[in-house]
Amino acid sequence: MNRKSICLLGLLVALVLVLPTDIKAQTFGVDFSNTTGALSLGNPPFTLGWSFTLTAPTQVGDLAFYNDGSEVGLTDSHQIGIWDSTGTLLVSGTVLAGTASTLVDQWREVAITPTTLGPGTYDIGALFLDGSDPVWFPGQSLTGFVTAPGLTYNGATFAFGSTLSDPNISDGNPGFFGANFVETVGTPEPSSTLLLGISTGLLGLFGMVSRRNAAW
Repeated sequence: MNRKSICLLGLLVALVLVLPTDIKAQTFGVDFSNTTGALSLGNPPFTLGWSFTLTAPTQVGDLAFYNDGSEVGLTDSHQIGIWDSTGTLLVSGTVLAGTASTLVDQWREVAITPTTLGPGTYDIGALFLDGSDPVWFPGQSLTGFVTAPGLTYNGATFAFGSTLSDPNISDGNPGFFGANFVETVGTPEPSSTLLLGISTGLLGLFGMVSRRNAAW
């Protein structure tokens, strides 16, 4: 192998080691810029949530719970679920008390088995056994409120009781937050595509060098 080939091989190996191998974009189902100002629930227990409609298949990779900026961590653990229009629980998880669950912006996340939701209407909710962790209520002002692409926010919902239940009772706009989900977009990023090309190139280069050595 000549010096030029060795330099090229070294460059390609360095790129493979530096580039990330698994890049996925994440988008919250809903989001806003308020970090403090949520209110305590006065008459628990409830499952508090919101209804939404999807126009295209959406993969949910994490569930999330609002962590008011005035709290270091959550006081309680909170079960979260997503139900379809028939009231069937499709996915659930528990965001843990304290700081055990990862904080992203103002949301603490729990990973779930990636679940694809087809076009249709759904409810998402979190169980509140007491009012220790603040929640945004209908009628409170949310700054910079946005939804994920293809998602229509239908309004706040709730259900009575001390067990996680489909929050299918409507209660105005906007709230309760509370519960959220993270949409995981699995399409390879440009750097991932480049990594695949580099790997293919390395295999080809090793093959060429092996044939040349065999000829010698």
